[in-house]
Amino acid sequence: MKDFSVNFGGHFDALTATALAETLAEAPAGNLAETIVLTSNERLRRALVEAYNRARMQKGERAWLAARIFNTDAWMGQQYELARAQHSELPRPLDASSELLLWRASAPSGQENLASLARDAWRLCWQWNIAIDEAALCRTENGRVFHDWAQRFSRRLRELGVISRAELATRLTRLPSPSHARVLCFAFESPASDLRRYLSHLSEGGWQIAVQDAPQREASDSVRVPFQDPKQELSAAAQWCRQVLLSEPEATVGIVVPDLTQRYHAVNRQFSAWLQRPDELGNAKLYDIAGGTPLGEQPIWQAANYWLRFCLDQLTAEQARQMLQSPYLELPALPTLPSVLPETFGVAELSQTSDDTYWRGIARERPDPARQTSLSAWIEEFQHLLALGGWTGQGARSGQFQAYEQLTTLLNATHRDPVFPRSCTALEALDTLGQLIGDRLFAPEQPPARVQILGYLETTGLTFSHLWILGMQDTDWPQGVSPNPLVPLSTQLEHQVPRVSPDAEVAFAGRRIRQWQGSGERVIFSYATMLDGVSHGISPLLERLPQAEPKEVVEGLISASHPALIQRNVSLEPRPDSRGSLVDAGLIRGGSNLLKDQAQCPFRAWSIHRLGIAPPREPHAYPDALDRGQLLHTLMQLLLERNQGSRVHPQDLDDAATSAAIDRALQRNYRRFPKPYLNAERQRLTQLVGRWLAQEQKRTAYRVAAVEQSVELDLAGLTLNLRLDRLDRVLDTEVDANSQDFGDLLVLDYKTGRVQPKHLLEDRLLEPQLPLYAVANPAVKGVLYVQMSDHDVRLTGVGDQQLDLRPARTLAPPEGDWEALRTRWRHQLSALGEEFRQGIAVADPASAETCRHCHLQPFCRIGEAFNQQPAVDTVVEDSE
Repeated sequence: MKDFSVNFGGHFDALTATALAETLAEAPAGNLAETIVLTSNERLRRALVEAYNRARMQKGERAWLAARIFNTDAWMGQQYELARAQHSELPRPLDASSELLLWRASAPSGQENLASLARDAWRLCWQWNIAIDEAALCRTENGRVFHDWAQRFSRRLRELGVISRAELATRLTRLPSPSHARVLCFAFESPASDLRRYLSHLSEGGWQIAVQDAPQREASDSVRVPFQDPKQELSAAAQWCRQVLLSEPEATVGIVVPDLTQRYHAVNRQFSAWLQRPDELGNAKLYDIAGGTPLGEQPIWQAANYWLRFCLDQLTAEQARQMLQSPYLELPALPTLPSVLPETFGVAELSQTSDDTYWRGIARERPDPARQTSLSAWIEEFQHLLALGGWTGQGARSGQFQAYEQLTTLLNATHRDPVFPRSCTALEALDTLGQLIGDRLFAPEQPPARVQILGYLETTGLTFSHLWILGMQDTDWPQGVSPNPLVPLSTQLEHQVPRVSPDAEVAFAGRRIRQWQGSGERVIFSYATMLDGVSHGISPLLERLPQAEPKEVVEGLISASHPALIQRNVSLEPRPDSRGSLVDAGLIRGGSNLLKDQAQCPFRAWSIHRLGIAPPREPHAYPDALDRGQLLHTLMQLLLERNQGSRVHPQDLDDAATSAAIDRALQRNYRRFPKPYLNAERQRLTQLVGRWLAQEQKRTAYRVAAVEQSVELDLAGLTLNLRLDRLDRVLDTEVDANSQDFGDLLVLDYKTGRVQPKHLLEDRLLEPQLPLYAVANPAVKGVLYVQMSDHDVRLTGVGDQQLDLRPARTLAPPEGDWEALRTRWRHQLSALGEEFRQGIAVADPASAETCRHCHLQPFCRIGEAFNQQPAVDTVVEDSE
């Protein structure tokens, strides 16, 4: 290798990254071991390492000495650890997460969220030799706030016996120079003052130091290209990449997106759509995108965060479903969430309603969320809960497993390094942890790719065969200055901090353009002519470039923003399909609801009972109509049924029996509700039972024959399981009242909502439940709804006219013939059963009301025609 100059001001001959890597590959082992190459960013370091390894392989070598190539931050950390090995009194440096925690712990009240900004201001001061004192900082109000904050932070560092990583270069400069070596600072544009001082210190100690600016080639043929908007511009760049790779297999392509951090997901989607397609480009990933997204946005952390909040606090039903379905947790399957849960709930509430012992075990293991303890102690609790939830990384693929490893490393480091002294609750600790995780960027490691997608700072030192720079609008390049607001601007200008004034930013933008023009054989600068409804032009720094039209640059440019949106001339042939497969004969689940859905809309019945797309029940804070219906059925069963199945006549009920039944029903259905609510509900039910008993006393002689009786009915090849709420035997006064075998049967069905008995006599049997009960037993001579509301109790229905059903309000069977009505019902029910068995699934709702509250509208969309019609307030809730 060529000798480096021996002072910091010396410059090494300009080399590209590839040429430098080849030079390193040719160096003798002794020279290579003593040579250190420093880069200003991680992207350039990776490019040098890749080029060096490639050069070695091209020489036919199978093993070789690793080149000592570092970015400056990593090298400074290594140098400091070597110094600590010789000087044990040196304080330990904090890692990034612990330092951020310490800034939060030192923050003024209410300013914790500015910890990242304070950390950056601290680093700025150390890098550019800005004294953290009143003279330098207290020129502005923000500066005074930071001065006081930095003083507290500094005291806390001394108390803990640690230092921040921003101080490493200054600390090293105060130590004797280590063993001699040679350092090449490759492609540095503006080295910070602390790095310059340290390298000068090494040079004075006998080190050979050389500096190379970013390599410059002759300016390429560059053009500027206008696009309608940023979406079209991004799509065109992705299409251009694809064309370049297809036409030039050896091409290296660079894509520069100045606002890559903000557009990361959009850029990733666009290039994935155009480059990761199973075709002539192959299946290997062809692009590598720089930067990343916050670690806290990764799905594997989202699952962990939901799980911890579920254990310690509450989630919504939708969040709980996402958690339960996450592949990154190993939780017991819950087909549906219990509907008796409140609108937001946690493991404590779920454990009270689920029979699964797992949830009860988790509820016992969870710590008290209100307990005040250290962040380190809470992280230990979090790790225990995550282990209980099966958060092990086993269900993660490569990218998410890498995120899992980073997360576990951060958790372990924060647990071992308790720098956050404040006691906090579980949720405060989880929020703090979330901010630490959100502060860290994550991008999965990937093999080198032919297309490099970069931010504008990461192109330093890199060269390409093809280069495209996006976002060169007049308002976006040069960029606006953004000096750290916690350090006075005048102080930053005095210490020559780069890019803190408009003139400095314009100069930087010009240098960057010249570097780009020398970094590719073909360079394209593009811009959007319309942003948020405002017209734009090219940056003034690029106005002299020749302009090309988009179709001149991208052959056959497709205007669609995504290849899946490309319009193609496809002829579609409509083929109506209103049938599903046949249903095998035999027992089928669904009971009367199956036939009701078939009558209301065949598509609804097919979707629910064949595809299993049941209407979802959202957890709710207090009982809904279905809960109240279930409570009523439970109560009526408890009132009329003794042990061993013997039955009680309503007239035999006394206040003690009624009160006991109400208490048992509430305990069985509503045990999780607070006492004031249960007391009010107990009072309501007592009044309701009183009104019901008053109606029962007005009826003619009867005996309760059965309660909650199960019946099987064969119908059109289907076997339905039915459950009758109540079966009474109407007694003839001339027959012995103690006889169990005489008297006509009457079916009673309890309802808490409004009912319309007229539906029982319509041509299409929209309410088949009571007719099914009548058909199932030939001794049944009437069917009644017992409508029990908070204001009234009434009996309505239809029955044999020879029966005295007073005080029920009944409809007469057509032509007064009960048996004829039963026969008609059997034909109607058989027709519905046959439709279902044959797979009839046409979207044919019986009325607008059928569609209005149907959860299947996104599938059939036929209900859109009814949306403008007024709703009809008819409700027949059913607990079957």
